[in-house]
Amino acid sequence: MNVGAMQVSIPDEALVLDVGSGHEPHPRANVLVDLYPDAEHDIEQRGGGAMVQDARSFIAADLCAGLPFPDHHFDFVICAETLNHVPDADAACRELVRVAKAGYIEVANCRLEIFHPHSEHLWRCWQADNVLHFARKRHDDDLAKAENVIGWATCFSDLPQRQYYLDLIHANWFLFFVTLAWEGSFRWEIHE
Repeated sequence: MNVGAMQVSIPDEALVLDVGSGHEPHPRANVLVDLYPDAEHDIEQRGGGAMVQDARSFIAADLCAGLPFPDHHFDFVICAETLNHVPDADAACRELVRVAKAGYIEVANCRLEIFHPHSEHLWRCWQADNVLHFARKRHDDDLAKAENVIGWATCFSDLPQRQYYLDLIHANWFLFFVTLAWEGSFRWEIHE
């Protein structure tokens, strides 16, 4: 979806990295990074969208293991709808701050996880007091049970109404995603 990322103002001269670029790389990005460059992960990690590799520089790399760039190499980094998927959110956040001077983060929040559960998401995310919070998903807790019962996406997965449902989320993305623009650094907390 990356609706918020499309509204980010980035100076024309900025060197921009898109981490987890997947099937919707930001048009302003100069360099694209994704862990899964092959079609094998299109359904699981990209909701069926095919990986985009165009004329821009593309690097297959693991955000949690470290990106192959020097400190503060980029003026701006975009990381939209990626951090829910990483096994080590702390390492991923540290790496974003290391490689860029500023950036934009967009993650699915707890509300989206209830209405549109994603089994591939490893974290429930929210923002409070300008801190990005990550709580590891457990499939045996009460919220996970609610996700399995309420999950509308499952109800609409093969029905024509599915598009109406997806349009509802897209039109109201601010209700379902946490967005964070940062400069220099940002604060995060991990809740295991």
